Amino acid sequence: MTNFSDLDLFFTKNSLTNDINLKKGLQAISQSIKNIALTRFGEKPFSPSFGSSLLESLSTSRNSIELLVISNQVKSEIENQEPRVIIDNVEIVKTIDGYDVRINFTVRSTNQQGSVPVTV
Repeated sequence: MTNFSDLDLFFTKNSLTNDINLKKGLQAISQSIKNIALTRFGEKPFSPSFGSSLLESLSTSRNSIELLVISNQVKSEIENQEPRVIIDNVEIVKTIDGYDVRINFTVRSTNQQGSVPVTV
C-alpha cells in the first residue's frame, strides 16, 4: 500500500522529535486538496497555474445552474493538479454567510475515499 506524507501547513511541532509534524495518508491528500481549492490562480509565487477558481467564482451570489458549472470546473482543476486522486464530486451549498463546499474524492492507488469540507 502506498503511504503519502506532507508537512503540516500549520507547522505544528512534534513534541517527541522537535520537528514539524507530518500529515499522512488521507490527511495529507485532504490538506493538498484544500490547499489547491483555497488558492487563487496566480497567488502562489512562480506557479501561476496553481490553484482553483473556487474563491473567485463564489465571490458573488450564484444560482443552482452556475453552482453546478463551478463544481465541474473546480473538480477538473483539482484533478489536474493532484494526480493521486479522482474527484468524485464537488458539492456547493449556499448558506446565510456564504457557501459550504464539500470535495469528495477517491485515492487512485488504494480506492480509499475521503472528503474535504471548505467554507467560503
